[in-house]
Amino acid sequence: AEQNLTPEQRARANVKRIRRYASLAGLSLTGSQVDDLRETMLQQKRPGKPFSDVLDEWDAGFFAMLDTRQEPGWDKRVTGYIDGRRQAFREWANETTPHNRALWEDYFHRASNSLSHEQREFVSDYLGGMASTIRALSRDDPSFKKSDALSYRCKGLDVRS
Repeated sequence: AEQNLTPEQRARANVKRIRRYASLAGLSLTGSQVDDLRETMLQQKRPGKPFSDVLDEWDAGFFAMLDTRQEPGWDKRVTGYIDGRRQAFREWANETTPHNRALWEDYFHRASNSLSHEQREFVSDYLGGMASTIRALSRDDPSFKKSDALSYRCKGLDVRS
């Protein structure tokens, strides 16, 4: 759905969402801060192909490969598949990641410098509270037992064999 939006529509929807979440947290953004956010979003680069398409192609290849699991060379085909999939995802991400990372680093530098005194106090208090919550969660001992890959069966494939 989002892949069918124009960059302007996508930026407008994302700005609206960010303003809503900031507002729910109690932070109000100024018009120039919102404009800078929108302009930064419009400068983002998107890969030529949606990630879901890349994922679907590799998933289809995997399920087709499963039909050959009784044939000689299965181990090499699986290893080749895994290496190829990892490389394809890396290449997909590298298509835009360096540009977008630099873009957002610059944005956050500008945004932090644009905060009013009240906004700085709010952000500082909010992040301090979040840090306390994360510290408390990290010290918590979960009441559930973590599962591992051997606990699951996937579409009839037993990972134990």
